[in-house]
Amino acid sequence: MSQDSLLGMLGLAGRAGQLVCGQDRCIEAVRTGRLHLVILDGAASANTRDKVGSACRYYHVPLIELDGRDVLGSRIGRDGVRVAGIRDGKLAQLLRSRNETGAEV
Repeated sequence: MSQDSLLGMLGLAGRAGQLVCGQDRCIEAVRTGRLHLVILDGAASANTRDKVGSACRYYHVPLIELDGRDVLGSRIGRDGVRVAGIRDGKLAQLLRSRNETGAEV
């Protein structure tokens, strides 16, 4: 599965209301156990990477870091978004499995 297909799934999740956008909202959702996967854009700052990464490690939530800059926000229709989280467990599992099998995310 190509990066465009996976990012398209993120757009679909956003339209379905299964996507949480923004650093603070994602960290809060990770702490309350509402996220199954967190995705970081390549343009995220080091501070954002540290905060989100430490929350994901502590609460055992998988984290995927995208290579491209500004691709996350543009694909979900919200420019400037650097962090997004997936609420839906099945979609999160699909994205994780595609990422682990070497599909470009």
